[in-house]
Amino acid sequence: MFNRKKRMFEGQERSNDEAGGGRHSASLSSLLTKKVKKEHHDTGSLERMAQRSNLNTRNEEVFVSNGDFYDNPFDDPDDEICVLNADEVFKKIGFSQEVQDFYMKKKNIRDLHNWQKECLTEPNFLNGENFILSLKTGAGKNLVAELMMLREGLVNNKNCIIVLPYVAAAQEKARSLSAFEELEIFAEEYTGSEGKIPPVKRRKGQNIFVATYERANTLMDKLIKENRLGEIGLFVVDGLHMIGEKGRGDTVEKLIFKYLMLGSVQIIGMSSALGPDDKTEMCKFMRAKLFSSNFQPVKVVERVKIGDSLYNVSKKGDLIIHSKMGINDINRNDDSDGLISLIKGIVPQKSVVVFCPTKDNSEHVCEMIATLLPGSFKKPNVQRQEIIDNIKNENGGYIEETMKIGICAGIAYHHSGLTNGEKFWIETGFKTGALYALCATSTLCTGVNLPARCVIIKQPFIGKDFLEKSGYIQMIGRAGRSGYEGESITIVGRRCEWKFRNMLKSPLKSCRSQLLNEVNLEKFIKNLIYLKLVKNVEGLRDSLSKTLAGIQNNDECLSLMEEVLQSLKARDVIKIENGVRLKLNYQQCNCL
Repeated sequence: MFNRKKRMFEGQERSNDEAGGGRHSASLSSLLTKKVKKEHHDTGSLERMAQRSNLNTRNEEVFVSNGDFYDNPFDDPDDEICVLNADEVFKKIGFSQEVQDFYMKKKNIRDLHNWQKECLTEPNFLNGENFILSLKTGAGKNLVAELMMLREGLVNNKNCIIVLPYVAAAQEKARSLSAFEELEIFAEEYTGSEGKIPPVKRRKGQNIFVATYERANTLMDKLIKENRLGEIGLFVVDGLHMIGEKGRGDTVEKLIFKYLMLGSVQIIGMSSALGPDDKTEMCKFMRAKLFSSNFQPVKVVERVKIGDSLYNVSKKGDLIIHSKMGINDINRNDDSDGLISLIKGIVPQKSVVVFCPTKDNSEHVCEMIATLLPGSFKKPNVQRQEIIDNIKNENGGYIEETMKIGICAGIAYHHSGLTNGEKFWIETGFKTGALYALCATSTLCTGVNLPARCVIIKQPFIGKDFLEKSGYIQMIGRAGRSGYEGESITIVGRRCEWKFRNMLKSPLKSCRSQLLNEVNLEKFIKNLIYLKLVKNVEGLRDSLSKTLAGIQNNDECLSLMEEVLQSLKARDVIKIENGVRLKLNYQQCNCL
């Protein structure tokens, strides 16, 4: 079923990460003349990464599904795809030398990873077939998607949509893509109330609509109603595994399914947290080929702190004692987890992200670190004062006191409660090195490009929910970008030690369709009827059989459909004319 292409790359590889960058100490005010976040890279780190390339690129296995796995499991390990240079890859994509030079300069990259070269020259990929990119966090999936979106605009003269899980991720992506306005490719943000619906047609150039899942659903429905979906040539789904998340997964599934129903749009799904069964089911649902690689750009050392002991995490998920840290007596009342003793060995020379379970906790931890770190860590800094002044300018002269205390010490908190301006200046400060620590919620682990040398998970919880393996993978994946080895440390209390140990050794949780839920399925059915994508019961039955819900459990899905239809009919929300034709009662119906 799969054509397995195994590549044993021997040459050095200068790299790009997921549009990531190094840390500089440039003036913040000099970074921006417009409200556009530039990408900054440490070219020295690229050289260091080249020196490590044998470690990172040997034994890289690439899997491309194309239906003939058993015919040739190791085909052509030395074919020309492996030895293509960046110039040849950009030429195959259809870019001029000027566009290539512009892109590589903007992203400050010298070459592509070998897996990126292979993916970007895969004929089926370039011919518009749907693909799922399943690689580890930081492998460079977003760069491939970015090049394909540019290609769609410049070569095929079509608009694109990219959807991301969180507002912060969408905003950061929109700022990053805005660098391509010089090529007449315009990024438009669709988050909250941002973004015009329906979108205004441009006289010149093409759009990339950057949206959260929910906002993208509204945008797409309007394009369908106005018969304008043909303006979209490429639909990119970041965080594809979120299709299994309660509360939002049904929106992701609906988005993908409606694009599939209407045909000509290429879909690229990206994830670092799909299990083997998920990949098979998602490929069937999306009618997609799978591109998978075990490539990891840098080594990340996983560690766990339990009590005063530090453990290494083995490949099988076992905990192996690394060292004893000693008893934390000095700040035990304020810092019961011993966070300060961990951070003191990292900052300010290296950057750190501390993941906290809640927004309030991220603010508390930021203040605690700023207060308890030695005074030598908190010397006056012109760049930090610039961040404070810029945030005040955004907020009419106001800045929250905890935020100010933290920034003065080189630390900030980051969560969904911040204003766009606050997020912008904090993210910029962290990227440039003015800030060396962020205390963040889980929204920072998906899509927002703020890699750090070290990631500390303060507690294995997101809100009140215990951390699942997919979330853990996303969080530790923030460590070790841009040519540096990384480290992750998870602080685990005794009460949840065995639950955490079991999580490490367990496989990824399967992505179960959230349409196998009466409330979610009812909304979906009403939406399909409203958009006139189904007109009768048989058409609805056939459509639902092709959803992820139908693929995973068709009998349950169709049985639930019958229950929903009877409920809608009893409440006079729909009429079933002649026992077949579906018709909405708009006065009784919220269809979106």
